[in-house]
Amino acid sequence: ALRIDPDFALAKALLATTYTNRAGVALLDNEQVLEQGYRIALEAVEIDPDLPQVYTSLGLVHMFRREYAEAEAAFKRAVQIDPNYADAYGLQGWNSHYAGDPQAGWDSFQYALRLNPRAPFPYLNAMAEIQFSQGNYEKSLELGLEALERNPEALRQRLFLAATYMGLDRIEDARWEIEEALLLQPELRLRDIPFI
Repeated sequence: ALRIDPDFALAKALLATTYTNRAGVALLDNEQVLEQGYRIALEAVEIDPDLPQVYTSLGLVHMFRREYAEAEAAFKRAVQIDPNYADAYGLQGWNSHYAGDPQAGWDSFQYALRLNPRAPFPYLNAMAEIQFSQGNYEKSLELGLEALERNPEALRQRLFLAATYMGLDRIEDARWEIEEALLLQPELRLRDIPFI
């Protein structure tokens, strides 16, 4: 689409999100790929500042760069443009969690789920992380397994499930998740995992 129309803001926003997900979720080439996503997200905002998706794309990049205040501002702008944009609330919730306010994050996801009752994979993934951070391992496991059903190749989710199983003292289940993660990414090393 961008070859046909280089000024297609939504396509640029989706491309920026793809780069960001590769950096943050696939755990590969983080800094270089994330910088590329950031540059493309800024271009998308410049092309169409009235499109909410350009702000969620920019906010996602900021979040993975650990620029939580900037991410919050971007997600708030997306919601101002479209108050029914469920994904903006979901991303806002994920960002609130990483910024140190898991309850605000959880509340934001609950609102997103009222707008979009069929929770997509990213919602479930992030909500599992929130529950994990609160020590609610059973609830984290429930959400994490549901997320994995939607996306069996989600490396990050498998790693969180391994940690959740450890929290529940289910060592063999944790080992199995690590083995599955290594099948997805054989070169994975613990020192390379940039959990936010």
